[in-house]
Amino acid sequence: MIFAASISDYSTKLYKAFLAFSLFVLVFISFLNFGVVTASSNSEESWSQMLSYACASGWRWGSDVIFTYGPGACYTYPNAAFDSAVFPRFLIVQILISLFASCILIFTGSRLASAFHQLWFYLLVLVVLRAFPNDALIFLLVTTTVLWLLRSSLRKEQHLIFLLFTTMFMALFALDKFTFALLSCVMSVIVGIHAVVTKKRRVNLLVPPLFMLFFLAGWWLLGQSLSDLGPFLSYSIELSSEFSSTMSLGFIGSELVCTLLVCVLTLLLLLLKIREEPTFEVFCYSICILMTVFLGWKSGFVRHDAHSLQFFALMVFLPFTVLTVFDRIRHLPSLVLCYLIAGISLYGLTLAGEGPLKLAGKWPTEVSGNFHNLVFYPDIVESRKARKAWMSQYYKLPVISGIVGNSTVDMIGLEQGILLLNDFNWKPRPLFQGYTAYTPSLRKLNTSFIQGADAPEYLLYKNQIVDGRFPMMNDKGVMEALLTRYKPIAYEKGYLLFQKKLENEEIGVAADDALFSKNLGENLDLTAFKGERIYLKVKIDQPLWLKLLTLLYRAPRYYIHVIAEGEHEHFFRILPKLAADGFLLSPLVIDETDLINWHTGGSLPVVSSVRVTAEYDLPWLARLSNLSVQYSVVPIKSRSGNGSHTSVSKLLDNYFPALLSGPSRVTRPFENILEDRVTVMMVHPPGAMSYPLESGKYLLTGQYGILAGAYSENNPFPTDGAGFSIILREGSGQETVLYDVLLNPSQVLSSRGPHEFSLDIEASMEGVVELRTTGGPKNELSSDWTYWRGVKLEKLVDPDVVR
Repeated sequence: MIFAASISDYSTKLYKAFLAFSLFVLVFISFLNFGVVTASSNSEESWSQMLSYACASGWRWGSDVIFTYGPGACYTYPNAAFDSAVFPRFLIVQILISLFASCILIFTGSRLASAFHQLWFYLLVLVVLRAFPNDALIFLLVTTTVLWLLRSSLRKEQHLIFLLFTTMFMALFALDKFTFALLSCVMSVIVGIHAVVTKKRRVNLLVPPLFMLFFLAGWWLLGQSLSDLGPFLSYSIELSSEFSSTMSLGFIGSELVCTLLVCVLTLLLLLLKIREEPTFEVFCYSICILMTVFLGWKSGFVRHDAHSLQFFALMVFLPFTVLTVFDRIRHLPSLVLCYLIAGISLYGLTLAGEGPLKLAGKWPTEVSGNFHNLVFYPDIVESRKARKAWMSQYYKLPVISGIVGNSTVDMIGLEQGILLLNDFNWKPRPLFQGYTAYTPSLRKLNTSFIQGADAPEYLLYKNQIVDGRFPMMNDKGVMEALLTRYKPIAYEKGYLLFQKKLENEEIGVAADDALFSKNLGENLDLTAFKGERIYLKVKIDQPLWLKLLTLLYRAPRYYIHVIAEGEHEHFFRILPKLAADGFLLSPLVIDETDLINWHTGGSLPVVSSVRVTAEYDLPWLARLSNLSVQYSVVPIKSRSGNGSHTSVSKLLDNYFPALLSGPSRVTRPFENILEDRVTVMMVHPPGAMSYPLESGKYLLTGQYGILAGAYSENNPFPTDGAGFSIILREGSGQETVLYDVLLNPSQVLSSRGPHEFSLDIEASMEGVVELRTTGGPKNELSSDWTYWRGVKLEKLVDPDVVR
């Protein structure tokens, strides 16, 4: 009987060990990451590729590179772009992180009191947490391991080993991102204070110095200089301090309600535990958990889009950590609060579009893909190399490559991957994606670089602005260099190439500025400054309470509304600190056509009025604010003309693939799109395309029409028609209507499809011919998707002159 019982007991232990090992392997494979294929024109893949390229090239953070991620991100960031020089080390680090995560998560689950808790915990780990392996996972791992350091019941030798691994991984995560470094620093200090006050686990006093030692060792192993550590930390703090006011975006009220409920319930749970056990240990546990909730909140809701998933994924699991750490947590009120927090967080994931059922459907495919990648690692490397070679061909810029050769070049925009795919000799600005120059002091670093003697010979430009910011405010010094120090020389596949000029120019000579104070939302009339270039500074008077609010929540968004003569009202986001530093407002320079026209003396929009508005998540904040705005208008006496409009015709032709002759100016919005497999240029009414004329005879031909989707049966708001006209305006300002027609494809079948025109034009003096689009009879602009294509302007040769 005793022997049989021993066999049965041994079998049970073996069975449990087998289940535990199987679960460990499953969690390990689930949390593996293999990055993304390679850089392309995608913004996120481009900056992650840049981090890998910087590590492989030995660039230094804090001097060569200043970014929101640290030098360790090329190994720890799960979606890092493939780089053959870095990928083996990246995979080793990902395996170590996955092993560490598996150990901590399996250990946490095993400490739960009941099989019911364990079952739910492991299911959620595999289905939910695996889908969000970045911020949520690292927050949870750091918090859980620190809490176990505080209350560990391991033997002294085991505890020391656990301590070493915990501090090592905390240092590794700290090299990834400043938020993780902040969390790890605070947690290590709490552990040290806890050891001093409670006089328990004195070995925990080693945590702060060991964390710093491992961090410095990692910094050195990553090829970084200790002399750059100070600037790196200083710039990271500056970037983080302005993140709320610069990167806040979006608002979904239902998600915010769920979040507030989760935070209130978490606070209530911690207060309940402090009341039950009013000890310093419980207080330390609570501070650690609150710190994690706060950083998770900031990570998820400053930029209120898909980032909110990170917060909800974190809060699904934090209650289970609480269950394993606090004593007497089995009391019913505490259990109810824990499950309420987890349940509301699951509902929050569903509101954000990633509910548990949806995630569960993805899980088998992704896990099997991870297993395949791990087993067939050499094949993965070769396939990614082949993919990169294919993408290099797809994004090849032969014309620009032939011009640039081996000269230095930088990318102004979000697609640094294009430089790497074309093997350009890349010489980046310190803040290589200009939108991260959140403050005047950070922006000055890029300005000094681009104005210095070692600035790159060429700049590749693409009009890509984050969150609709005012273009000339975004990385102002670099944008002004495009106007004064570089000139456009080529255009290919959406990229405008600038070359450094032998002599720098100036925007103009500044006159004394004029100060105007307005309330938020009031127009500032600028017609008195017509004919002058205008440099604008905008100072928004924010009360102290509003500034303090951004520490807990996030800042309101500010926008500038710009009205230019003959244009729609433009609507741009401005950042308070950068707007107060000033930017060129008029003439309005927004995209590639404006940059070209600036350098060639072409027509540019003149701003007639501006106003500043604010967007608040909560309406009562707007009623409390009553902000005033101070404008500093600096008129600038323009230099002489920059060139002739005829010299840029080839660049403009390439910029407008739907047209045979590129216009000197097009009102926005316009877009090149496909209609019946042919590229057309949609110019939304009221809009116009302008072509400059010299005296002489011309032939203007082309096609126009309204997109089929504007009058399709599936369109709930079909077009009521649109007008097309061609106007000749000569030097005197007198306008002559050369062509005028109204199309109403919803009612008249003959109005559908493309329509051709051919006009003989005779100009007695210099002037402009405009191709205009207008609304229908009721001026209702819904679905007025008007387009032009194949427009060609030819100057005819006078036979008498030829003879």
